[in-house]
Amino acid sequence: MKMRQNVTLLCLGLLSANLWAQSPLPPEIEDPQCLGINKEPAHATLMPYANLKEALSAKRHDSSFCRSLNGQWKFNWVKHPAERPVDFYKPDYNVSGWKEISVPSCWQLLGYGTPYYKNMGYTFQKDWPRVMSEPPKNYTSYDERNPVGSYRREFEAPRDWAGRRTFICFDGVDAGFFLWINGEKVGYSVNSRNAAEFDITKFLKPGKNLVAVEVYRYTAGTYLEDQDMWRLSGIFRNVQIWSAPQVHVRDFFVKTDLDAQYKDATLQVSAKVRNYSDSPAAARNLAVELFNAEKKPIGKASVEVPALKAREEKQVEVSLPVTNPAKWTAETPTLYTTVLTLGGEKQSEIISTRTGFRKVEIKGRVFTINGVAV
Repeated sequence: MKMRQNVTLLCLGLLSANLWAQSPLPPEIEDPQCLGINKEPAHATLMPYANLKEALSAKRHDSSFCRSLNGQWKFNWVKHPAERPVDFYKPDYNVSGWKEISVPSCWQLLGYGTPYYKNMGYTFQKDWPRVMSEPPKNYTSYDERNPVGSYRREFEAPRDWAGRRTFICFDGVDAGFFLWINGEKVGYSVNSRNAAEFDITKFLKPGKNLVAVEVYRYTAGTYLEDQDMWRLSGIFRNVQIWSAPQVHVRDFFVKTDLDAQYKDATLQVSAKVRNYSDSPAAARNLAVELFNAEKKPIGKASVEVPALKAREEKQVEVSLPVTNPAKWTAETPTLYTTVLTLGGEKQSEIISTRTGFRKVEIKGRVFTINGVAV
């Protein structure tokens, strides 16, 4: 009888080892030096618009060049990475029997796994940078060692985006995730409270496309995300695809400054223009125009963007004097709209941002806004 029990235990051990061999933990999960793979560099919140009307409205998700992927996704949840469906991202993998989950959401609030609250410290076994080490048996993570959520859905990219770059943006995913488009691996991301963006142009095809996302509750990055909060997981912020021309204002910064009398101002714009194509791009013009709250233009300036080699990026600067703008304060939060227009031979790009005129200073021990003590 005892020999039979030993044989059973041995078989279970071999079965467990074989399961791990089939579904090993991706090395990126416990690599503290891997903050992402194929992610776009961080940039200001921006969105290309189809025309000036859209730009003045400045509602990013209403742009003609944006499509939301929020909604119902096919979903599978497991307690341990070894139990995850490793081939789920393949187009021929059958997910018809899977349940659906709302995106954005936190999976613990929808019945998958256990939500934790902790003001400091870790809800898994501390063994940096590892997150799979065995914790005490009274830890919930003893059983739910590192839950994995597998997400899938289909989407269509508009036909009039052909010839442009298409990006997918995840505004927040806790804690780390891998991304596939049409069965092709696109990249990886950690840093759950910052947007993760990927260029998916080369992975797209006409008609329907398949996006698959594999989310891990714990990664090496979780060691830096132990704030006083509920510890929840999943795609918990918006997901969208958006489109830009091949020569694109990839990043920009708008700064305002008031004169010594806090009356007149200067609008300073720094922009990084990138050529995403594999061919050189001719020089073009970047115009900066300021509109007041009534959407009336009150000033304009421009600068030449030099010719760009394939995949090259250059930064340009432009400034615009503004006569006696309405000043921003907490009591009078007046905002203008700065519109950036990048001209070109075939396509132009229009980007906008809300802008306030204020000057924050510390004079001695007095904190002032626009020269007035707070």
